[in-house]
Amino acid sequence: MPAAKYTEAQRAEALELFEAEGPTAVEKQLGIPKNTVAGWAKRAGTRTVRTAKTSAATEARVADTKAVRAMVASDALDVAKLATNIIMQRLQTDPDSINARDLGTLAGIFTDKHLALAKHDAGNDTTATDSVVDQLLEGFKRQAGR
Repeated sequence: MPAAKYTEAQRAEALELFEAEGPTAVEKQLGIPKNTVAGWAKRAGTRTVRTAKTSAATEARVADTKAVRAMVASDALDVAKLATNIIMQRLQTDPDSINARDLGTLAGIFTDKHLALAKHDAGNDTTATDSVVDQLLEGFKRQAGR
């Protein structure tokens, strides 16, 4: 059976309705199959309001999620700095209470967790953890030189 022929006016009306209410509305109101009008819309670069709303909601969700990850990464860095300060104080007051293996484990955990969050948003940038790692290394050096 040959494909139905639609006039330019019918196509324009269908695309306008598609943009405002979506393909189901076009099929119900104008009798033009959803796939047909969806093909016209794709070629014309027309999007439905629903698609635009979904896209906007998706973008907002991505931004919100990124903000939460940044907050968690910042908090993780704050905790790592606090833990580093406690470890440094203990190294100065009671260096034998923390062995080097435990210090290495702590340094690795803090650094790894922060980097896992930071890399997700910033590629391979490790500058945020440099000060923590530097402080821990300084503590190792002090412990080794006592």
